[in-house]
Amino acid sequence: MESSSKPSPKSSFQLSRTEVRNRDCRDLFELEPSEELEDEYSCALHKKILLQGRMYVFTSKVCFFSNVFGYVTKKTLDLKAVTSVRKTNNMGFSNSIEIVYNGKVYFFTSFLYRNEAYKIIVRRWTAAAPGYARLFLGDDASGEKGGRHRRALSEGLRKEGPRSKGRSTISHGPGPRQP
Repeated sequence: MESSSKPSPKSSFQLSRTEVRNRDCRDLFELEPSEELEDEYSCALHKKILLQGRMYVFTSKVCFFSNVFGYVTKKTLDLKAVTSVRKTNNMGFSNSIEIVYNGKVYFFTSFLYRNEAYKIIVRRWTAAAPGYARLFLGDDASGEKGGRHRRALSEGLRKEGPRSKGRSTISHGPGPRQP
């Protein structure tokens, strides 16, 4: 018998560095094997304090992991349940992204590459939940210009009601008449 000069296919123990990283990240967040890691970014999740960690953008999920002095935080946001993604400012610096997931706001800040992270998140969100993404972003699914809903939301957030005590609120039209 002649030995073949063709290289053998990769066995399970000969995975590339990317494949190993992908598997390790899926295991960390207990994700399905179909989830592929798109990219990861150093950032901080704003809670009572800033939790410095890493954001992982997968095919249909955005995950965050932080371990600050033994205080471990793991978040998994399914992009199908995200209702808005927008660039925001933090203390005058334009390095933050706000994600609304299941009605709760997640504020990620301290990005070195915020625009790149935003574009990838919006691209994956548009693929996972095209209805919400189209409603929020309008016809421009890249997220750069925004749509009617985004402008209306921004304008509504700037209006302050009489009981807001300095907090911005969304205006849903005229309320009940005051005597």
